[in-house]
Amino acid sequence: TKMHRRGWIKHLISMCLCLMSLVDSKQKSFADLGYEGVDLSNQGRFDEALMLFLEMERMQPLDAENLVNIAICLENLNRLDEVERYLQKATKIEPKREDAWSMLGQVFVRRGQIDSALVAYSKAIKLHPKADMLYFARGNAHQARGDHYSASADFLQATKIQDSNYQAWNNLGSAYMSLSQNEEAIQALRKTLTFIPTHPIPLTNLVITENRVCEWSRKYKHNKLLRKALHEQLAQRRSLVVPFHAFEFNFSSDEHKRNAQMWSRTVEEKVAYLNRFEPGGSKLAGKGSRLRIGYLSGSGFHNSTTTARSMRSQFSMHNRMSVDVYCYAAQGDDGSPVRAAIKRGCDKFVELQGKSHQMMAERIRDDNINVLIDLTGYTMNMQTEVFAIGPSPIQVSFHGFPGTMGAGYIDYLTSDPFTTPPDYAEHYTERLVLLPNTYLTNDHRQSRREVYLTGDDPIHGPKPTRRELGFDDDDIILACFNQLYKIEPEVFDVWMKILKRVPSAKLWFLEFTKQGVANLKKSAQKRGVDPSRIVSHEQFPREREFRVKGLADVFLDTPLFNAHTTAGDVLWSGVPILTLPGESFVQRVASGMVKSAGMQWMVTRNLLDYEELAVALIQRKERAKSIKGRLEDTRDELPLFDTQLLTEEFERGLLMTWEVHEAIGAAYNIVVSRLGADRNIFPDGKVAS
Repeated sequence: TKMHRRGWIKHLISMCLCLMSLVDSKQKSFADLGYEGVDLSNQGRFDEALMLFLEMERMQPLDAENLVNIAICLENLNRLDEVERYLQKATKIEPKREDAWSMLGQVFVRRGQIDSALVAYSKAIKLHPKADMLYFARGNAHQARGDHYSASADFLQATKIQDSNYQAWNNLGSAYMSLSQNEEAIQALRKTLTFIPTHPIPLTNLVITENRVCEWSRKYKHNKLLRKALHEQLAQRRSLVVPFHAFEFNFSSDEHKRNAQMWSRTVEEKVAYLNRFEPGGSKLAGKGSRLRIGYLSGSGFHNSTTTARSMRSQFSMHNRMSVDVYCYAAQGDDGSPVRAAIKRGCDKFVELQGKSHQMMAERIRDDNINVLIDLTGYTMNMQTEVFAIGPSPIQVSFHGFPGTMGAGYIDYLTSDPFTTPPDYAEHYTERLVLLPNTYLTNDHRQSRREVYLTGDDPIHGPKPTRRELGFDDDDIILACFNQLYKIEPEVFDVWMKILKRVPSAKLWFLEFTKQGVANLKKSAQKRGVDPSRIVSHEQFPREREFRVKGLADVFLDTPLFNAHTTAGDVLWSGVPILTLPGESFVQRVASGMVKSAGMQWMVTRNLLDYEELAVALIQRKERAKSIKGRLEDTRDELPLFDTQLLTEEFERGLLMTWEVHEAIGAAYNIVVSRLGADRNIFPDGKVAS
């Protein structure tokens, strides 16, 4: 364009003038050139400044200050290898140049060389121990390395040197969050907000941390600020927070979608510089060839993840007449039986630990994967950059992330008709693959048979009793084993009303945070309920938890953010779930599972209905016992726990995505029927068989 041409002409004129000044530089002193170079650098004209500083280097090659100035220009021109070389030279000439060591630390961080960065920052701090920003920089390096304890020490020292360093206060709060030092995190983040009252990062981190400990004193004020911050960020085409954390903020489905879209945009920007390629697996290998599906786990199928435990048998249950199953692990072997079972259950298990996103994508492309399945989404160890590169023609979100990815590079979201009704399709950027029962795999029938034990067991321990857990034999036990951050004051109010109406009832929580349970007891007392009726325990060992949880009479779900894997665990333990569905994905999962368990009458319509049904269920202990007995007697036959059935239905859905792709090269909503008479729901609402 004319504007671009004019810009280049101005740039060339500027460079010519600079060259003319270089010709004349022999008449200028070393100092004059330095002043002129610094002036150009301050104007952001780094390429011109660099030419002057390089001329100065020819005049005085051992001037450390000039070498640092060259490094500054090179860093701004993104020539990092040369930056390091000049800074190393400067520190050898003048080992006490704190600015050179500090800048060297920055370069190492940008290149991912964290250990080298820590050495450089430590040398700078030794030279200038009262520089708060040096401690801040080293703290960030520790944080990048995952050493949150050392990071917190550095951030704290930075605040001691300069109390108004709000960046250090903010990062101190983040480090404390990572260490689960919630009270300390809250104090640091509140301090941050005294300097920057509406900044979205400390605000969201503060709300997340307060939710962990059920600190509700400022909840309504913060909710208003969060919604305002969200819309300000969206207006600037930025996300407010990682989409998973957004689920606890009570945003609308549309707000969740838009936040996810902006997050996915940043993911795409991260990989924009990479060499893009055509996806592999664009065709099946030949007539009669099987569909090649790939499961990518950011957490490496580790036993510590609920997805791996829930899906451990699914990989082996695929029909090998129809599909080949590849598993890609982005983390190394944890040595667990769960990972070993998954490895045995697939056709090919590929280790990708330590590989870059580009290398992962290239391997998947070279394996000609037709359908790539994301088991992680926006949760811990996310690998969304791999999907943004696009190694496969069809890419599917399944199981790991309960909501829309907001990403153009994810074609399908797997769900069920209750969790994501077709009427709600507008809240998702993906097309939907709807399975007839529940979309969530529950492997309990294969791997959690201990619920049928009637006595002591050498593996699963002694038979649990109510008394050992602090309950009387006549108590009605209302359990909520969800994470405490899922509890809102509104549903807690209802729980307190239930306790007041049924004096023999007690509420049972897990101590995800001790302070959270303490705050719940205080909240109960404020509402006129004896805090001794709030019972809590630390999380139970995995081998005992199902039998222990089975002592509960009813599980009370949280409407803001439902039980997911926990719901499957509780139902398999023989405990009915009372739930209230909302509009978004995370607010409907438990209802879908309860319906799949044949207990749709436990799905309520509003909080009043929720309260009344809970009271009706537990006012007579025999009634609650009868419902439990029915669930215990039928759980082995429920589709909810039929992994083979779910695998077949999921596989049919994947095969249909491929058929649609081959026919028209696009994605459409797919409904998988119970009888195999599958259908497509096209965007205009028509159904095609």
